[in-house]
Amino acid sequence: MVVDTYLPTENEKEIADAYNNLGICCIHSKKYDEAAYNLNNALDWSERANYFEGQLESLTQLGILAENEYNYQKAFEQYSAALQIAETMKNQYQKARLIYYIGMLQYYSNQFPKALEILRQSQQIIEKNELQEYLPEVEEMIKEIQSLIGSDY
Repeated sequence: MVVDTYLPTENEKEIADAYNNLGICCIHSKKYDEAAYNLNNALDWSERANYFEGQLESLTQLGILAENEYNYQKAFEQYSAALQIAETMKNQYQKARLIYYIGMLQYYSNQFPKALEILRQSQQIIEKNELQEYLPEVEEMIKEIQSLIGSDY
């Protein structure tokens, strides 16, 4: 296993990154149990190393995993925990991304006005921080929701 090559180095950040990468690969391969195992290991190693970037990635990917399994409550919890880290790190890109994910959970749950409100928060962060390459996706969802509930919102 790839992670085994890092264990002798005891570099906790490298180990965390390796577990995160394995977890992401497992999500893409729809091997969700393996993904959870690897991402939880990544989170553990990241916490040991006080490695916020690793924690942020692990929690975000655990949220994506829960979302893929239609466990929206668990996804919300993971995204919210990741959002706290992104705010602490002042990482505006990740903050906008996580708020977008949380908005999409509301959309999937047919909570359209709430989804619209949250997606607009993501849009504001993107615009304020000149992350324009991410704006079309958010604007597209905002337009779709407005078409579902009316443009008065």
